Amino acid sequence: MDFLVSPYAMSTMLSCLVGYKRIGVILDMDAMMVNGLRQEWFPYLNLYNFVIVGLFKKDEVEMGLEFHWAIKRGFVPDIVVCNKILRSLCNDNSIRIAHDFLYLILELGPNASVMTFNMLLNAYFVLLVASEIWKLERWAWFYLDMLKKRLTPDTFVDNVLINGLSKQGRVPDALRIFYHALKRGIRHGVFTYNTLIDGWCRLEQLEYGIKLYTQMSKLDVLPDRGFAPDVVTYCTLIDGFCEKSNLTAGLSIFKLMLKNGVYPDIAVYNVLISMFFKEGRVKNALELFRQVSEVGPRPDTVT
Repeated sequence: MDFLVSPYAMSTMLSCLVGYKRIGVILDMDAMMVNGLRQEWFPYLNLYNFVIVGLFKKDEVEMGLEFHWAIKRGFVPDIVVCNKILRSLCNDNSIRIAHDFLYLILELGPNASVMTFNMLLNAYFVLLVASEIWKLERWAWFYLDMLKKRLTPDTFVDNVLINGLSKQGRVPDALRIFYHALKRGIRHGVFTYNTLIDGWCRLEQLEYGIKLYTQMSKLDVLPDRGFAPDVVTYCTLIDGFCEKSNLTAGLSIFKLMLKNGVYPDIAVYNVLISMFFKEGRVKNALELFRQVSEVGPRPDTVT
């Protein structure tokens, strides 16, 4: 006599199997679950979600994918489950598989969310995957695809792309994303400005870095708006000028920093001391070192 196993009984059994990592037994049950899903026995949705979460909590990434693909012909999970799978793949550094899985989501559904793109974009730039297939253009395509799907990229997505592009010397491309965000009414904070300024300094185009600094200063009408240049902003500009052997400009930025009430950290002093020595101005370097030793900040090993 045929009968349907209750969702509670199935959940209990699966809980034990996942707890003891009896993955093979679980996979043997996929046919029964697919049949249940095709018969629209709705509680199996929760069972499926439970299995996926359980597998990935046990770091069984490949088995989790095998389980997913074994039943995908009869059922497509919701975006919450897909995001959990994607997050596990990214945490497992399985970026190529995550890339393929994202395409599966885009092809079969469900509709991808902002979080879906967030995880993969962040994983890519954190791991700095550099092979031909992972060129930055592919990730720019993901960004454009978000816009086509009317998904509004948040500041996290923008910052990931801006940071990655800037580090690769593609500051003009990063600025396009930056200004596109402004058109959407999104104003990025000091972190984004610092990233772009650092990008220009790396390209030795400090005049553009100064323009961004000026833009920051004009935007910061109120002190709590988060646009005021901070110690990182000034240190980046000072280091940029010193790298171009323009100590005079670097010292001007240093004085401006003090005038605006931003207290320099040891990194700023290290840059100036190093530049004084390179310029043969040993007396100035020693005087600055004495000042740091007496009133702070505390010297580090670089000093």
